Amino acid sequence: MDVQQGLPVVLLVLLSCSMTNGVLEYTYNNEVKQGGNVTVTWKADVRDAIGESALDEIRLFCPPLNANSSTESNIDSWLLKDSSITAGTATGGRINVGPLINMRVDCQLKFFVYDSRGFLSAASEGPGESVILRFKNGGAEPLQGHLALTGNPSELRATWVSSDVSDQDPGLWYHLTTDPPATATKVQAAAQTYAAGDMCGGLASIVSPRYFRDPGNVYTAVMTGLTPNSPYTYWYGSGNSSNNFIWSLKTTITSPQPITNTGSTTKCRILAFGDMGAWGSSQAAHADSSAKSVVELIENKFLYPNKRIDLVAHIGDISYARGQGYVWERFFYRIEHLATIAPYHVGIGNHEYDHTGTPSPNDPSGVEISYNPSWGNYGNDSDGECGVPMSRRFQMPTLGGSNSVFWYSHSVANVRMVWISTEH
Repeated sequence: MDVQQGLPVVLLVLLSCSMTNGVLEYTYNNEVKQGGNVTVTWKADVRDAIGESALDEIRLFCPPLNANSSTESNIDSWLLKDSSITAGTATGGRINVGPLINMRVDCQLKFFVYDSRGFLSAASEGPGESVILRFKNGGAEPLQGHLALTGNPSELRATWVSSDVSDQDPGLWYHLTTDPPATATKVQAAAQTYAAGDMCGGLASIVSPRYFRDPGNVYTAVMTGLTPNSPYTYWYGSGNSSNNFIWSLKTTITSPQPITNTGSTTKCRILAFGDMGAWGSSQAAHADSSAKSVVELIENKFLYPNKRIDLVAHIGDISYARGQGYVWERFFYRIEHLATIAPYHVGIGNHEYDHTGTPSPNDPSGVEISYNPSWGNYGNDSDGECGVPMSRRFQMPTLGGSNSVFWYSHSVANVRMVWISTEH
């Protein structure tokens, strides 16, 4: 195989097939799993060429590049200097690209080379694309699952995201774990979504792969008639025949404790934190490392082995997406395992709500003028989101006087919780 001077040979290893485009060689599988990785390797004889610039990188494009796409429309990137093998070694280099998030579209990787001055090299204009990466089950895969209380102790709400599968009978199934699966109750799911025009300006209203992108359909269904403190198995998804069911994993949980008075000796475990640490950047792969650490700490210290969490309370500064839709998708990938085991409740923060569009008829909290006191530094911290993605993706208890994620109240065993926005 002929190799252009200064351009690395890159091998993308997914699984079984292979192809060559004259410069780059790929081994791949057509279906990538949610959260999967791609291992990118390059050969030793061109390893030094990559080391010429610390900016050399692999960019992720979802959807793939086309004739009208900008090479700056990538949603993520990985610097090759972070590879596991340093320049000039005899064995080449290797880097893991991922986790890759199923956003209901195909994706593509492209290699970018910079010269010693930090400008894109002409080499980047040559063949540098990976094959088209397709996700298993495509857009119909039910992802981003999370639970919430409803205010009724015999109920639990499940919410998830997929493409529009309204013609595929989307729903939720659940049964007492001690009963056979054939006894499962099915609940039809309701759906909602949002568009760029629902935002309050800023980056959040710009339709592009990096900023506003189709969030999919947000499906929700409620498990009712639950026996308190009992094990239940549930799953969700779609399919109207035995041949095309696309379901989530089956998950076993413990139903909510009964609500008792304040004099009760009932014990419950509520984990509360804010400012998880995820934030949006052009390199979200590196940006969410602190969020990953928080979730792992909670699961390892408070959930395992055989421990119960009655509620996770995330009190503001949720994903730090700030108008970047991909960051919301990645955030839910991080919390999904925890949030499908324990109810995951949220309160609005400045990075989800604050905006300067005053007045804005799109503000879902219903106020005419956003809260921007002269003595504060609130500004446009949500970059135009104004609470829209958060209020559509999360559904909190709807007891009398509640207002979505902005203010609401509910009970957990013998604890009464009141959530109030400080951004209003």
